[in-house]
Amino acid sequence: MLYLGNSGTTTLTVWPEVSSSYFPGSGSLRLKVTDDYSEEVTYIPATLLNVPTQFTPRLIFSVTSSDVPAEGGQYTAVLQEYLEQSPIWGETQLTFGEADFTWSDTGISGIVTLDTDRAFVQGTDTPAQTQYTSPDETGRYSIYNG
Repeated sequence: MLYLGNSGTTTLTVWPEVSSSYFPGSGSLRLKVTDDYSEEVTYIPATLLNVPTQFTPRLIFSVTSSDVPAEGGQYTAVLQEYLEQSPIWGETQLTFGEADFTWSDTGISGIVTLDTDRAFVQGTDTPAQTQYTSPDETGRYSIYNG
């Protein structure tokens, strides 16, 4: 179970189910968290703090609270490793007409799922309230996340 806070930086340790497929330092990490209630997906950039090896593949990384979802509750967390690179003409499977990006833009490729886990987000669960302002509507309801 991963615990993500709503203030400062959170440091997490994961022993991944799958070893990293890239040389240390060549890939980037992100945490894909999916809210179990609303199924909203958030990608949280992660900063690797150690250098995993073949014998100790444990990953120590940090995430910033500003990237963590504001709604608290139960989430499914997927730790992903990826490469950031520009597409290379002739090596992509897209035709020129299908390409909806600028060739010089950096994209994400080679996404590898390293670990899947449960996560709890400590959020600010202020219920959203909708008030009706017309004189003939006096109803009021609250929506609770989490």
